[in-house]
Amino acid sequence: MNNPDYPDHIVIAGGGSAGWISASLISHHFRHAHTRITLIESPQIGTVGVGEGSTPHLKQLFTTLGIEESVWMAACSATYKNGIQFEQWYKEGAPGYFHPFPSAIDHATAREFLIACERRRQGYNCTTVSDEYFLASWLTRHYKSPKTNAGEQQVAINYAYHFDAGKLADFLRDVSVKQGVTHIQSTIDEVTRNQKGDLATLHLANGDTIKADFFLDCTGFSSRLLQNALEVPFVSYADSLFNDQAVAVATGPTATPLPATRSVAMTNGWRWEIPLTSRVGNGYVFASDFESPEDASDRLMAQLGRKQVNADSIRHIRIKVGRVSECWSYNCLAVGLSQGFIEPLEATALHLVQETVEQFLSAWSAGNYSPQHQLQFNQLMADRFDGIRDYIVAHYHLSSRQGPYWNTVRHEARLSDTLQALLQCWQEGGNLIQFIEQENIGHYYSPVSWYCLLSGYQLFPVLRNSESPRPPLTAIQATLTKWGARFQPHNAVLHATP
Repeated sequence: MNNPDYPDHIVIAGGGSAGWISASLISHHFRHAHTRITLIESPQIGTVGVGEGSTPHLKQLFTTLGIEESVWMAACSATYKNGIQFEQWYKEGAPGYFHPFPSAIDHATAREFLIACERRRQGYNCTTVSDEYFLASWLTRHYKSPKTNAGEQQVAINYAYHFDAGKLADFLRDVSVKQGVTHIQSTIDEVTRNQKGDLATLHLANGDTIKADFFLDCTGFSSRLLQNALEVPFVSYADSLFNDQAVAVATGPTATPLPATRSVAMTNGWRWEIPLTSRVGNGYVFASDFESPEDASDRLMAQLGRKQVNADSIRHIRIKVGRVSECWSYNCLAVGLSQGFIEPLEATALHLVQETVEQFLSAWSAGNYSPQHQLQFNQLMADRFDGIRDYIVAHYHLSSRQGPYWNTVRHEARLSDTLQALLQCWQEGGNLIQFIEQENIGHYYSPVSWYCLLSGYQLFPVLRNSESPRPPLTAIQATLTKWGARFQPHNAVLHATP
């Protein structure tokens, strides 16, 4: 028997990765209900699709949908990703560092990494290069994926993926349609609201009028439903993150793809390199106050050198960094770019899409498909966006690179109170793990991630005399022992009682 409180009709405005991830998860959630799901997608709006990276959380999406890794990866030109290789970020010409996806197998060595960092914070000479302590780093250096060629995984290793974003959207579109989602290809001309303020109807260019109980806004930066029709304010991060444009281009595939994303600091921003089976996705994220799109494109091409550039794939992208004040307002949920965007530096865009939909379904169903847990959900997602922002801002603030751009992003970017307190804790020799736990920010980036970042920028005091006695790590040992093997960021899920 169907639950009488299930919504009758849910409409998703917009396709792309955000729209079709939403459609696949929502249709799976309501697979035993009478709820109808419709996705409206404009045929004039496409995706960039030159390559994108994920976090390990993407594995959960396909586990939920019951889709084998070998099936979707082959369809989306996907490769494995062990982490991110940061180059030239500390300062030009200096060694880079690796941000791995830690696994349970790293328990002992990761603990040694943290202890080495603590010793180095006391001024003693210790090896604090994260590459030396994590299996993901070793695999990357040796161009090895976390699985064998036969698709078998010998040990439990945490990993993520690179994939073609356009192909992923097409793959999930087919999955969603098979699950019963109605796909309408048309443009939204007008959005109307009812007397209560809820969204009521979407008037389409093909003449259709679509009504629904609940709407998802996946219309990108335009945010036709949430920011425009419902007038939900946008909280800009432009005073913290100065990059506002990107140029992306595809090059030919490489015979031996690196199983990690490359992030290379540049004169006025940074560039990415994401290897797929069919091509390599490249991009340059920059601040238009310091470089024109034309100059940025020339700079990226110069870096690519003689690589086979697909001229038809060049895309110039405007970026609006920030988030909406509330992503669930009235009977509408914003997902993807309509909800907000942080720099692609740590590949969190699709993670936030997936996390938003999963957390929303948890909160919505816990409240018997009412707005009972709306405030709790909105705060949870706002905190997640802000927490990720802080980690990204630290990449710029801690850099020692020189030049007008880097001097500006280092000295003029606004730091949140939490980020300032975290950096002060580190610089004053405080217990960073305890700070992260007390501030409840380990949900966004784990202590291992912060230690990799801070040690990667070599934020340590001058070395002591090697004969100086080493004081015990009494302040940190208990926390390290208590902390144990909790290396992965925790994905908090709402378990409210109806």
